[in-house]
Amino acid sequence: MRCAIVVLAILTAGAAPGNPTDYAELQAAVRSAEEVRAKALQDCSQRLHATPQYKVAKELTDQTEREFIKARESGTAQEKLDASHDYVAAKSALKKLQDDAVSEDTRLNVAEVMLASANARLAAAEAKDGEADKGVGTTAAKRGGADGPGTTARKTNKQQNLVEEYDRFRDISDVGTPRMPLDLDAGVGRHFMRLWVAFSGQKLTETPDHVLLMLTCTHEGWVYLKVHDHLELILMIDGQRTEIPIKNYDSNIGDYVSGHCIELLTFRLSADVVRAITQARRVEAQVFATEFTFTPDQIENISELAAYTGIATSK
Repeated sequence: MRCAIVVLAILTAGAAPGNPTDYAELQAAVRSAEEVRAKALQDCSQRLHATPQYKVAKELTDQTEREFIKARESGTAQEKLDASHDYVAAKSALKKLQDDAVSEDTRLNVAEVMLASANARLAAAEAKDGEADKGVGTTAAKRGGADGPGTTARKTNKQQNLVEEYDRFRDISDVGTPRMPLDLDAGVGRHFMRLWVAFSGQKLTETPDHVLLMLTCTHEGWVYLKVHDHLELILMIDGQRTEIPIKNYDSNIGDYVSGHCIELLTFRLSADVVRAITQARRVEAQVFATEFTFTPDQIENISELAAYTGIATSK
């Protein structure tokens, strides 16, 4: 832990207050931290899988799963209950081994702190510039610069409020709304929402069939961690209910300066759902205990994305 705090102190000592925000540098720091974390997690997993304890727990989990499937197909009610209990117990024991390995891995913990710090610095810069500009397009323009290390971010030509980023090394573009703060009707934590599409090259050549929506939550404790496997986004679009299962969940162990945990929830919205949002008079949303209502400005940003992608006019 002491090592992690030292690393965080180095990372947060970065730019002097008042200097222009270098978004390319902040984004590069996030990508670098993500790569370090991924490698540390892979190494941790490989070490765990080589231990006798893991091999025994994994074999028992696989065996109880087979017995549970067999009991579910042809067993009595009691046999199904017993098999289910044994399988859940074996899975829990295996997960505890995995959780313990992660929590005790110093290198991985340092990597988590580095990633949390990089994300926090980028989020703080975006929030600061967003408050100063009172215009999401201006923030996007500040991110531009041909001298950036691989990623150029800029406003799109026709849509004033969209942010476009191009990674020349991977030849992938990302076009979407800015990070939009949410005014919660219920729930805890500070939330942001962003919708975007990603595609190869610098020009979108065909209309996508979906858009990704990410919710970012920062709070002093975990809000979604224990239930993340079963999360869903429920939309009430002019009173019509749409349920969207979570596509991906990610989290960081927290920024030890502010004490906040960061959770990232990604949902896949079909083109039909996106069109319905852009045409709606009222859009309400719920994720677990969190509830919020889309503002007119947010719907306008989503409408610009729908127009850019061609979703607005596709059938």
